[in-house]
Amino acid sequence: VNVKENMIQVIILDISGIYAQIHNQGYFDKETVEDIKKKYSKEHILVLVLIYYFKGILSIGDIQKLFAPLNEHFFANEGGMKIEDIYDEVFSMEKSQMEVLKQDVVMKYKLAEEQFAEAPMEHQKFLKKFAFICALSFDVYVKKLIIEKLIDDLPDINPKKK
Repeated sequence: VNVKENMIQVIILDISGIYAQIHNQGYFDKETVEDIKKKYSKEHILVLVLIYYFKGILSIGDIQKLFAPLNEHFFANEGGMKIEDIYDEVFSMEKSQMEVLKQDVVMKYKLAEEQFAEAPMEHQKFLKKFAFICALSFDVYVKKLIIEKLIDDLPDINPKKK
């Protein structure tokens, strides 16, 4: 959390409650949960959670491009699928993958622990940890490239007029 002039730069959750964006140079004023309930619907909060979820790996432009169809077709949609439905489905899918992810991390850890057996003893602990970090990072790197390519293939938000 970056604090600048009593402003807190976060998007959504903290132990003391929820923070909401006030258009003030990208910073956020802390507001009470009651104030937020008055200003923001459940859909607003879910969109903020999803944005927070992606902000660590995607550019703002990619997030905007990804969310444009969601906002256009599903935000405040009275008759059909809503943001809440999408949120529930996406996160239930992720919950089902948790065990597979745990097993993958354990496998990578065991593999990393087998590396650098010939390295000097005083460096083995660091090198094994480095190998583990590299193994985890490789997956992240490859998946991030795939995600960026998928987003690049989405229609432009503001198609250029010819």
